[in-house]
Amino acid sequence: MVTGEPAGELNDPGGCHVRDGGDPQGPAGPPLRLLALNPAVRGHNTNLAVAGTGVDELAGQADQALATKPLPELFLIQSVDNDIRCDGSDASNYAPFAATLTDVLKKITVGAPKAKILIVSSPWSTVDNYGQVAAGLPGPRAANSGTGPCDLFDPSGKPVPAHWRYLEGITLHYLGELKSVCAKFPTCRYDNDALYHMRITTDDITPSDGAHLTVAGLRKQAALEWRVLGLEH
Repeated sequence: MVTGEPAGELNDPGGCHVRDGGDPQGPAGPPLRLLALNPAVRGHNTNLAVAGTGVDELAGQADQALATKPLPELFLIQSVDNDIRCDGSDASNYAPFAATLTDVLKKITVGAPKAKILIVSSPWSTVDNYGQVAAGLPGPRAANSGTGPCDLFDPSGKPVPAHWRYLEGITLHYLGELKSVCAKFPTCRYDNDALYHMRITTDDITPSDGAHLTVAGLRKQAALEWRVLGLEH
């Protein structure tokens, strides 16, 4: 896995890929850590993630990655966050979501049969953890307030536990699809909900709306993904 070949990053449910000036412990994460192990990978990591995209856009991003020369030896895929509908139709979307992801992994394994695939369990942090943190920040609390079934707070900013449970249930269903689809492919590794259970604090999310990880939060995610890859010494 750690050779002079590139790594490709697909999808971007958080909409935020921050580069922090070359810190291998920072949000650039796995590509910089791979560089530390093997300098030959310099210039060969490709970020094809697009803010706000979901599983339906993964195929196009995979095509772009497979068109790079040399072929990637590691694909990092982060999905689900933007696939959650919260409009009552999620139950009917689980199977199509899984089918689309399966097609993408087939595409990758055929086009780059020697490549490793890492799928991470987005969104980061459980609903309970995120809700508790968001409750203490005016921006994130306001951004997650409303009357919808997945709004964590009512219009006055008061937590709605039933909505927390509803969103948690939907999220776990999608994560289950990630796990089952990945298990069909020998070269795929799922992080077993590690990112979803990553503990966050008020320092880890953007104070304006809580929709993205800060540099501190991205540093946590990078370290976690590195451990999942099994390359931590």
